[in-house]
Amino acid sequence: RESVAHVELSGAFILKTFGYGDRMLENGVKECYLITELMHRGSLSNVIHNRNEKISLRRKLSMACHIASGMRKLHGHSMIHRDIRPDNILVSNNFVAKIGDMGIANLFNPDERHTLIGCLPFMPPEFYRGDGQYDQSLDVFTYGLTLNELFTEKTHRFNQSTKRVELIEQSPIFTNYILKCIRDESTRRPTAVELENTLHKCRQAADRYIKEKCPDYAKETIGKKDNIFIGFYHEYRKKGKVEPKPIFPPPPSPKSHFNNVHGQDADCKKDDPKIVKLKKHLDNPNPVIIIEPVKKHRRAATPSSHVHRVDQENIEDIFGAVKHRRARTPNPRHPRLGDPLHD
Repeated sequence: RESVAHVELSGAFILKTFGYGDRMLENGVKECYLITELMHRGSLSNVIHNRNEKISLRRKLSMACHIASGMRKLHGHSMIHRDIRPDNILVSNNFVAKIGDMGIANLFNPDERHTLIGCLPFMPPEFYRGDGQYDQSLDVFTYGLTLNELFTEKTHRFNQSTKRVELIEQSPIFTNYILKCIRDESTRRPTAVELENTLHKCRQAADRYIKEKCPDYAKETIGKKDNIFIGFYHEYRKKGKVEPKPIFPPPPSPKSHFNNVHGQDADCKKDDPKIVKLKKHLDNPNPVIIIEPVKKHRRAATPSSHVHRVDQENIEDIFGAVKHRRARTPNPRHPRLGDPLHD
């Protein structure tokens, strides 16, 4: 089942599985095993409690980012791990943390009841209700307990009577996010995407801070490194937020894209009288509407003739011609008595 889960999902911070096999034990029991990539440092629990090799808070933050990215990958494929804890997270030789033990990972369907499987001291309150109703926030709860153990190197206490977890020691960093992850109300817990973004932004800001102000950071002892990081973290919290360059910058808004494309045309037409008049009209909060009469275009007048006019008398003298004028028709007269024409 774990092999099938690994085939369905793979990522940079999820343990790679190459296959599986089986063998017969001396007592006649058949044992199955998985073939995975080698993680030299073993589980995260071994790394945390290894007294011979301590790790800095900065490196712990990097591993916390790895786990958050793996959890976000799981949830992005509608899956629930159901048992994220230090024993199920494996660490490579260069301190890359990967989520393993996918045997109980299950596809999440909000309309179905889910089997409750996991480590009891890490389970959230909804586990003990016994109704099988839980969602991906269960992984966020167990992730918060994992973060607290990673940063404090102390395992939390589980109250058997109240079925509640109790933090023995408060983490020097990200205390508020750890408390948000282990809230009793599952709907009030942050999502894997929110946790990943928060941790990645802090890590990017820490890298810039150390590079600018602590060039000899690598030569310092673990205690000195942790003091430098805690100083950065308090400064980071006071500022509220630091705006790093996003890993995947968002696409430009349609308006800015339109302005970039048509900005040259806008600059050319900004002095156009019509544009200026329109801007004044829009800027005026109480514009007075003036209706101007429509000017009709008339045909241009015929240009005056410059030809020299000759009088009628001069024409008769020059050409010897007389212009015969048509006589007007006389008005008819009414006949009178004694008129010879009508006698």
